[in-house]
Amino acid sequence: MTFIAAVAMMKWYVDLYSIHFQTMKNLPAICVATLVSTSLITLTPLRADGFVPCSFNYQVIACKLDYLGEGKIRINWRDGKKMTYYGALRNNNYLRDSLGGDWRYLDFDVGKAFSLTNPKNKNVIIWNGTFREYGNYVGL
Repeated sequence: MTFIAAVAMMKWYVDLYSIHFQTMKNLPAICVATLVSTSLITLTPLRADGFVPCSFNYQVIACKLDYLGEGKIRINWRDGKKMTYYGALRNNNYLRDSLGGDWRYLDFDVGKAFSLTNPKNKNVIIWNGTFREYGNYVGL
């Protein structure tokens, strides 16, 4: 190997090392940027505002559930309507809404979803699910 070839080879290694060093130096920033950008896409809940898919009869609309203390819940609908229900959350127990209507409570998937059925007007509310998933259980 000639002297000129050896110098060119050393320069190539120095350039390669420099590029590698710069990349390694910026690696933490690159990792953080990648983690933040992917976590915003994959790790954030689908509904960060607390709303989940629900049904009122055959209409699918987002709603949010608030526990207001012992035996008191409120369902807030995406369209701005809300209703408060009073009573113990046990299967086949009746809850009373703030207008005086009675609703039969039925739990699905061990607390992951539930329905409220009004026997007088036959209205059905399904929280954290839709009539397509749970309608068979409540007569829809």
